[in-house]
Amino acid sequence: MYSDPARTFKLAHFTYDAQGKRLMKESYATDGSTPTERTWYLRDASGAVISYIQQDLITQTRTEELPIAGVGSYLREAQTVRYDITDHLGNTRVSFIVGTNGLDVIEAHD
Repeated sequence: MYSDPARTFKLAHFTYDAQGKRLMKESYATDGSTPTERTWYLRDASGAVISYIQQDLITQTRTEELPIAGVGSYLREAQTVRYDITDHLGNTRVSFIVGTNGLDVIEAHD
């Protein structure tokens, strides 16, 4: 991806697997030639992203993210966020909020 029609200032470069799923993203500085960050996308057998690994190429630091599959909803009256984790069929298995002592389970279904 470039920022100009002449394709001289690169913004990002993407690498994909044979199924068209993103494997890696490389971001560039405003000069368009210096890579500043790489992000790898780790997937499970079905192709869903299970983890992200970000590497800052300037400071040489690395960050890993392990997303939780589910949906968060802001509860305005309680001024908190409720998270719902679903199974492979889309059924809600557990709902929780972040409390003062960690996670507080609101409801759970086995």
